[in-house]
Amino acid sequence: MPAQGTDYCIRCLENSTMRSGVILFIVAAIGLIWVVQIFSNKKTLSENEQIVLSTLLEKSGTQHAIEVITAMCALLIIYCVICIMVDMIQSEEAAKPAPQQLLRIIALSAWKKSGKDTVAGILKEFNFARVAFADGLKDCTANAYDLPRHWFDDDNIKDAPTEKYDAPREDHWLADFIAKNKCVADVGVLPTTGKRWTYRGLLLLEAMVKRAVDPLYWVRKATPMIENYLNDGRPVVITDLRNNNEIDALKELVFKRNILLYVVRVDRFEEDTNPNAADHVLDDYPFDYTLSNKGTIDDLRTAVVTMLAEQGKQKVA
Repeated sequence: MPAQGTDYCIRCLENSTMRSGVILFIVAAIGLIWVVQIFSNKKTLSENEQIVLSTLLEKSGTQHAIEVITAMCALLIIYCVICIMVDMIQSEEAAKPAPQQLLRIIALSAWKKSGKDTVAGILKEFNFARVAFADGLKDCTANAYDLPRHWFDDDNIKDAPTEKYDAPREDHWLADFIAKNKCVADVGVLPTTGKRWTYRGLLLLEAMVKRAVDPLYWVRKATPMIENYLNDGRPVVITDLRNNNEIDALKELVFKRNILLYVVRVDRFEEDTNPNAADHVLDDYPFDYTLSNKGTIDDLRTAVVTMLAEQGKQKVA
């Protein structure tokens, strides 16, 4: 306890407001001591001397001044005591550990350009960590084909043809895959087909090859990062949920950790004008929440905050 008292005194002196309060307390105490001293001396005087002193004090107005000073000193002391008590209460509250944030995973599903990353950006303001299954895919593809990693994040570049990877001929076994997913782009006259792989096409090709070996390859690649964030006490938002097996894998993960999973749809368009088959696998999934992104960014933020508030009322079974 003595050590705690010393620490508190030091903290008071470091705080400018409390330092002022301490100074006022000392001044008020000195004033009271002075007033008490005057009246103590008055009691030692004879009756005639007391009458003379009282008359002088009344005529000079000093008696009234002493009463005012006494009242002010008393009020200052009361004020300082209240300030010190309030500061102690606030210090105790601040010392209490903050309530643990609800650990959860929010997995976003949506068509292209519906606002998944915008929602993730809002969630990051609430200490969510962003994870995308495609991040590992982009890293692997950039390394495999010796291409700049940041090009795979730029929507203005993704659908452009690469400079050195010619597309296979139309009779190649990948022809159906290439046509269905629009993996190539015309670049004029080439010695081969007149087409080259796009950056998005290379991503889709790399994703297909790995999933042919392990359907959960990209989920498993992202899982250590998800677990690291959860271990640090941070909830996670996944920005590119596309397949049922990814949901199953996430359900298994949250079951092991006894936390919550929310599968959320971001709804913006009435019709997908640039359809990608992978974006439509979960169209009929019974989502936990649907966030409308058909209004302003403030409307979307309000929807996200409302969703978080509703989730905060739920408990893990």
